[in-house]
Amino acid sequence: MFCVRQTLNRQTQLRSRCKAEKLKAEAAKAFVEQMIGPGAVTLYDIHNGKYAGRVVARVVTKQGDLATALKAANFDGDGWC
Repeated sequence: MFCVRQTLNRQTQLRSRCKAEKLKAEAAKAFVEQMIGPGAVTLYDIHNGKYAGRVVARVVTKQGDLATALKAANFDGDGWC
């Protein structure tokens, strides 16, 4: 599962000083935008995250589970600065 906010925005990495991390974040954002497209998403297993206001959920699009797709595309968190 992913924090919905972090999965959809990756804002922290997009503002990184590490060029490799910033490029990977931009690629991950484009991947998510392409996977979601103009369609809707469905959230499953919704619960509050560790920090106030954050939601943790399984995000599913018409193309499948977002977390599974991100892992398969090597955007699972490994290799970040």
